[in-house]
Amino acid sequence: HAELMRKKHRPSAAAAVPKLPRTKSKFLDEAQSFDLLAAAGLAVVEHRLCRSEEEARAAFAALGPKVVVKACSASVPHKTELGLVRLGLRSEAEVVQTYNDFKSKIPAADGVLVARHAPGLRDLALGARIDPSFGPVVLIGAGVILPEDLQ
Repeated sequence: HAELMRKKHRPSAAAAVPKLPRTKSKFLDEAQSFDLLAAAGLAVVEHRLCRSEEEARAAFAALGPKVVVKACSASVPHKTELGLVRLGLRSEAEVVQTYNDFKSKIPAADGVLVARHAPGLRDLALGARIDPSFGPVVLIGAGVILPEDLQ
């Protein structure tokens, strides 16, 4: 790192920095996170944030035949252990039932995320914060539930 810092670097073209959404939570919800990553030029799974049964039906029609459904709330960043993630749904009826189930469990949720099932791919956890002692800290690692063990 010290050697790289001593080298003279030519400034690269300034990339547009996506604006962070205003939130009351220290977390973004998953839809906000996906939007921010996509704005930064990173690939994200095709998804729809659904706030009604009709939107959930339309999302399944657009993304099916196999989808993942997750509750979408910044107040619940870790959904798996709360039963708020369902994988491999193959029918509109399953998606609508899951939408209603999640909305009843978390009425104040931002919605329900319906995403295309992406077999063979892995979840990646990304995080960043300004630590008062160390400065900027970035987390990149295996997603799903493993990051909880490392926090």
